[in-house]
Amino acid sequence: MQAIRLLGTMPYMPPELLTYIVAKDLTGKDTNRDEFIERLNKFPRSMVIRLCGVLNLLLSKWTGDYDFESHAKLARSFFPLPMAERIIKSGRLAFHRHQLLYVAQEALRHCDESGRDVAAPYWGGFGDVLLMASELLYTPLPKGVTTSEEWARKICLLLPDMEANGVQSYLLKIVRSYVMTSQFIEPLRGKPNFFDLAALFEEATGVPLEVYQALIFGAMTRFIKLDDIKKSNDLASFAVPATWFRSTTVPQPQIERFFEYVSANADSLAAAVTEKQPVANDFTIFRNKPLFADVGYFFPLDVAILAEKFDSGPFWRVHEHLAPEQRGRFHSFWGNVFEDYVNWLFRQCVDGKHNQFYPNPKYAARPTEQVLSLIHISEPTRQAEI
Repeated sequence: MQAIRLLGTMPYMPPELLTYIVAKDLTGKDTNRDEFIERLNKFPRSMVIRLCGVLNLLLSKWTGDYDFESHAKLARSFFPLPMAERIIKSGRLAFHRHQLLYVAQEALRHCDESGRDVAAPYWGGFGDVLLMASELLYTPLPKGVTTSEEWARKICLLLPDMEANGVQSYLLKIVRSYVMTSQFIEPLRGKPNFFDLAALFEEATGVPLEVYQALIFGAMTRFIKLDDIKKSNDLASFAVPATWFRSTTVPQPQIERFFEYVSANADSLAAAVTEKQPVANDFTIFRNKPLFADVGYFFPLDVAILAEKFDSGPFWRVHEHLAPEQRGRFHSFWGNVFEDYVNWLFRQCVDGKHNQFYPNPKYAARPTEQVLSLIHISEPTRQAEI
């Protein structure tokens, strides 16, 4: 049975469960990994990476929704019309984020630049390669002996797809990180276990934290008119030009260090894949370098991952910069920052009359012992939420 795949919808709506098409659904035979690699390495490595990034952008929306209209257009472009209409009518997906990131990573593992480029019609059969990749993402696990083991098996099957496809609004990631770093670090200065995130980040990267955040946000604005970009036939429309920040007041050395931090070319990415040998669900390499540097442009492999670089990038860069013996303390400090941020969010949601919020409650008889992280009491039922 084909496993259910999770695709994110609106950030405040429950996720919609959808399934995607795999090669076997159309061919009737199982996909062989060796055949997939043979078909894939006929294409140039850089072309595959660029194309996967462009397709990811075409299928994206700023809300985290999936663009079904673009999916239908792509299906008719990548497959013969009868097959395309069959895919569209099924309501299942021929293209999705997990698949595209996987194919880009496999291209880094198996392709070089000598392959033939995509050609008309149907992009040289690249759509078939994508369907084969979707089938290879699913790894059957033995059924559990007990009910709890069977539930654990199902969770293990779903989690990778929830991670890869459960995209939330990019703007929420950016705003959360900005609020945390701008409002909840400085008040902790002078307290035990304080880390100056901004100073440490600049020391590690050569770029001030505020400049880094501005440049990430500025790179994201390249794609703000997403509907217009999707109508373009110019490959450059789907990338950040190397000259994008030349007219800003940011010193050129900082711009160069910024791009060194967030981007890599095909050779560097391929070397990272060779060294780390990531599994099918591990895209840490792309999270480390979310922009693909090629032909004078920086192509986002995935706009959500680029937004995550704003969100978690400063934390992990400082983590790597610190001595190993300091990292545990730094994680503890960051936990305090996050706790203050969550408490602030709750305070914004209560009026003190119909509901009350109590952060870090302690026992009356044991004032040094904390009960739990917080208590929220809501009227009129006086139901406590923790």
